[in-house]
Amino acid sequence: MAPAKKLYPRSTLKRIIKAHSGCNISKNADILIFLDYTLFLQHLIREATISSKQHGEKGLSARSVRKVTEVRKLLLTFPTTVSTAKTLRREQDCLRKFKG
Repeated sequence: MAPAKKLYPRSTLKRIIKAHSGCNISKNADILIFLDYTLFLQHLIREATISSKQHGEKGLSARSVRKVTEVRKLLLTFPTTVSTAKTLRREQDCLRKFKG
């Protein structure tokens, strides 16, 4: 069986996490963080695609992704429920960590 292609550089991700948190992470925590990040991006793209189709756009663009994130920021300011606000804050915190 052929070796699997690497999805991301684990050492780089561990260094980024350590720089932002100041703590070492356990052996496989970086995998879970990477999977959580990819799920977040997948969810964001899905919402942006739905939004762009509702507005009559032909495809997904950076503009439609920005619109979805602006709506999410408004929901954080005026949350409908406590659980929605907590989920949105977690997603934004995750995104903020990976931007740096």
